[in-house]
Amino acid sequence: MKHILLLTDYSTIALNGMHYALQLFAKVPCTFYVCHIKKAKSYISDDLITSSSASVYKSLIKDEKLKLKAITSGLKNQYHNPLHKFKVIVDYDAFIDSIKQNIEHYNIEMVVMGSNGASNAAESIFGSNTLKVIRNIDIPTLVIPELYRYSPLHDILLPLDSYDPNDGDLFTRFLEFSKPYKSKLHILRITDTADAKNDNDDELQHLSQIITDNEFEYHYIKNVPIHFSVSNYIQTHHIDLMVLFEQTESFFNRFFFGSATTRLSQDLVTPLLVYHY
Repeated sequence: MKHILLLTDYSTIALNGMHYALQLFAKVPCTFYVCHIKKAKSYISDDLITSSSASVYKSLIKDEKLKLKAITSGLKNQYHNPLHKFKVIVDYDAFIDSIKQNIEHYNIEMVVMGSNGASNAAESIFGSNTLKVIRNIDIPTLVIPELYRYSPLHDILLPLDSYDPNDGDLFTRFLEFSKPYKSKLHILRITDTADAKNDNDDELQHLSQIITDNEFEYHYIKNVPIHFSVSNYIQTHHIDLMVLFEQTESFFNRFFFGSATTRLSQDLVTPLLVYHY
């Protein structure tokens, strides 16, 4: 049974991310935890005045739980998937603290959230907070762009910078994820310096030995800006999902924040799955 945290602020963007997750894992036994997080300061005096001290918390979360149960009922009725179970969570806490606590308590394996673009200045869960999750939560995070509709994972793009691994546990987890979908893997090794070591033949041979269940393409790109390389590849190839390996000052940071051009291009055009190491 896979345990997946679905974050919601009740927006259509969040609901779209849920629909994507349910279709992506349609053949996988899952428990989905539909979670709404409110800041602790969201407590209002009227709530406290009208509630007895013994039932303040229940009074505060009653309406929120009803909203979440309505969402889960709609999902159940639409998909009728016996492999999927749902639980609802309402939490009054700091956003990241709440997510970490729920991950530990429910053994969460993946966080799913919708996004209206990292460049959106509004302080919503699915704007700037998307970046907070990616930077502070160390389990796989799946981000679904606004209005993106699910399509089978025929083609997955994995861009690697000079330091991202091509073996070990992280790469194995990526291969295990893509295997059931029989996806074609598009692997780009991108070095944006002229003096980078040219060892692409060795890497291609290595990948041919460990990628046994998927068709794949391998491209070595030297002395080309990361953002330009990836954007151009997505524009010229059909890609259903982009996967990034996240580390401190990694590809992710340079791709999304490395230049003025990058900052103007932060809106996602394909779903993004981030692994951490």
